[in-house]
Amino acid sequence: KAAGAHGLAASEAAADAATKAAVSAAKTPADAALKAKEAAKAAGASTEHALQAAGNAAGAFATKAGQAPAAVGKAASDAVKSAGGSITDAAKAAGAHAAKAAKDAGHVPEDIAKQAAEAAKSAGGSASDVSAAAATAAKELAKDFSGNESEAAHMTANAAKAAGASLEDLSKNAGAAAAEIAHKAGKSPEEVAKVASEATQLAGGTEKHASEAAAEAATTAAMDIAKSKDEAEKIAKDAAAKAGAMPDDAQKALGKLTSWFHK
Repeated sequence: KAAGAHGLAASEAAADAATKAAVSAAKTPADAALKAKEAAKAAGASTEHALQAAGNAAGAFATKAGQAPAAVGKAASDAVKSAGGSITDAAKAAGAHAAKAAKDAGHVPEDIAKQAAEAAKSAGGSASDVSAAAATAAKELAKDFSGNESEAAHMTANAAKAAGASLEDLSKNAGAAAAEIAHKAGKSPEEVAKVASEATQLAGGTEKHASEAAAEAATTAAMDIAKSKDEAEKIAKDAAAKAGAMPDDAQKALGKLTSWFHK
């Protein structure tokens, strides 16, 4: 299988296509999950993407069937567990799918983040899995609902806090939400990393949290514009350093590149 960003994109595309086909052909969430996982694997998707396809198909099937957020989260987490995923994988899927179902049902942001946390907890997630699910759901919402960086950071922090996320998760996700909006607006990786750092600190994060958020934002922005792993690494390191991230945080964030380019 081709390495590089193209390998990743192909793997994701295979998993997406498998998910959509499975949802229309299946009779139950579990059936959708199994069909999606098998089809994704047969089409050359990575193990990680095949797992995601299983969770996504079950979650999408349950959502389409009009199930409540908690039931949708359970369908997704059960599917991930059956497909061989870890409890953390299952909790992550539960949180994401419950949040999506709650959002589709018109719930308010705080409630959506709470539904994500509850679904992750029901899936057997640890306290850190539950906190991450709440903060991630808040971030995803804020990206859709807010027009600017500070609004996105603010909305993320408030919804995540209401759902009981830890200070680290809520502040770093506030930074990530602001960074994603900055990146979409065409700002450079360095500017994106600075936005992440500032928004993290404004949300009450420590300097260490801000450094980690800046390093991750620099890496994510670099992955999007670079043509190769080496180029992405150079862009990310440079942007992280200029945004004041600690070298060890930058190095840790770069670990993402390795998995990204060699899925």
